Amino acid sequence: MFQLCPLRVNLCPFCRVTPLDHFNVVRSVTMQQLLSAAAVGDRHAVANLSRAVIETLRERGKLTGEILQTPTIQNVTNNVQVLMSLPFMTELQRMLLERLQPFPAALEAALDGLQELEGTCTPTRP
Repeated sequence: MFQLCPLRVNLCPFCRVTPLDHFNVVRSVTMQQLLSAAAVGDRHAVANLSRAVIETLRERGKLTGEILQTPTIQNVTNNVQVLMSLPFMTELQRMLLERLQPFPAALEAALDGLQELEGTCTPTRP
């Protein structure tokens, strides 16, 4: 059958067995046992062996790079519209318009900034 290197799990200088080879052997044997347990209807063995197969596949995937350590699903939420529609933001905009009325250049700059935050226009460079 299969013969694993008894010296170490890392690359053995005598037999050239890599950790990936060990994972492949474990996966093969475990899958064979899983199929045998399923054939005779041993539900407990099927559950335990399924867990072992999944763990082996997961570790093998990490080793080969098929499974990355970074999360594969990233949710990006655009909160700008929500933030800009909150009552305190509306009050802030109103207060800025009132206070900056005597200063047209500052008022224009503040309005441009608010529009940039809302995403209704592209940023302008001075």
